[in-house]
Amino acid sequence: MVHALIPAHNNKPEVLEVLRCLERQRYGDLNVLLVDDGSTDGTGDEVRRRFPRVRVLQGDGDLWWTGANVLGVADVLERAQEGDYLLLLNNDVSVDEGYVGELVTCSQSLGRAIVGSTIVDDERRDRMVAGLRLDRRLRITEQTDVSTIRQSDYDDQVDVLPGRGTLVPLEVFRRIGTFDRRHLPHYGADYEFSIRARRAGFRLVVSHRAKVYAKLRITGLYPSDRPRISVAECIRLLCSRKSTANLRYYLNYVWLCSEPGHKWRNTLSHGVGLLLDTVGKTVVGFPLQVCSRIWLKGNRTVRVS
Repeated sequence: MVHALIPAHNNKPEVLEVLRCLERQRYGDLNVLLVDDGSTDGTGDEVRRRFPRVRVLQGDGDLWWTGANVLGVADVLERAQEGDYLLLLNNDVSVDEGYVGELVTCSQSLGRAIVGSTIVDDERRDRMVAGLRLDRRLRITEQTDVSTIRQSDYDDQVDVLPGRGTLVPLEVFRRIGTFDRRHLPHYGADYEFSIRARRAGFRLVVSHRAKVYAKLRITGLYPSDRPRISVAECIRLLCSRKSTANLRYYLNYVWLCSEPGHKWRNTLSHGVGLLLDTVGKTVVGFPLQVCSRIWLKGNRTVRVS
């Protein structure tokens, strides 16, 4: 049995679309659980009306991504049987009819591996991201070569998996625990969980045959490519939970995911890089832009999603 877990907050059209996709799956043993985190647009009621077989858990609006998934995982573990899977699936995606079956087949053929999906830009379907690799400085490398992705069924040389379409055997949660809501309430918890699983000996794989078509333009706050931003925008980026550049939680991510012996150096390096990418683009931080050419040369900071 596969238990699909979808967190939601005030994005009813996207939720209904992904549920329609799951309703059309050719894989038979599929349960769907929606965690509606205090939506005010009627998401929960509409799902109950149109998809009566979908189980809906209600949040108070303060769960965010990690809390919603923690709640859902706990519910699934109480009901699931040995050998079941949990499918982490964001609400801003669509999938093909054979999607769940491809994930299960890949996992079973590789000894119940944790299997992520190939991410396809819903607006530009020739743009794909498959396996993600991290070096000791937490610099990320993405597999984006479409011809390479299409020539193989999977990639097992990956270091991290996102929550936007990842199949997890339930024994993983029973051994290493759930997501870290305290330190990573919204972004980064999926990466940290998969890194923790890999360290515990579980195999990480990305299926090239299982694709999620992601609406990448509607999620989160990201540092702007513009050379200048306002002080108000800078404060939102550094302080909002919806921001991938939230200073507190981003540095938590760096600390938790760095290998022993690299934690302090990575935290300092990424912290400086993040400040240069935010404060450095404001009027008050303009002098920092000169330093950025030194600190960030050859570096690429990780933006988790």
